[in-house]
Amino acid sequence: MKNCVSIVLLVVFCTSLISACAPPEPTAAENEMLAALATIRTGLDTKTSHAEYRKMLVEAKSKLDTLKSAEKGNACFLNAATKTYQFYELCHDARKKRDAAKDEKTRSDMDMTLTFTVGFASVSMAQAKECFEEK
Repeated sequence: MKNCVSIVLLVVFCTSLISACAPPEPTAAENEMLAALATIRTGLDTKTSHAEYRKMLVEAKSKLDTLKSAEKGNACFLNAATKTYQFYELCHDARKKRDAAKDEKTRSDMDMTLTFTVGFASVSMAQAKECFEEK
């Protein structure tokens, strides 16, 4: 009888140890944030209108504010998602300035800014996803 109890306790202990080491699963709000950021990226790739892109940013900002106001959250994800959002905001500004530019130098500068900012956003987005991967 004592052997059975010991084995059950060992199994329970091992199971709890394994589940404690597993990476956290994203919450529904975190999945929604990832989807909103992916939508923004798609909008950049498909050259969405400024008004439509702005709507995407507003929606993502709302989701980000919801995540920030949650009592308990994944700090790793929140930081990476915030950086990604901020880079996409910069992309919006760069696109507007590029499209309004009167001279080729300004257009070229804004294209370069947009290229680098999209790259930084992509890195931050990858970091957000890594918060849920096993290390």
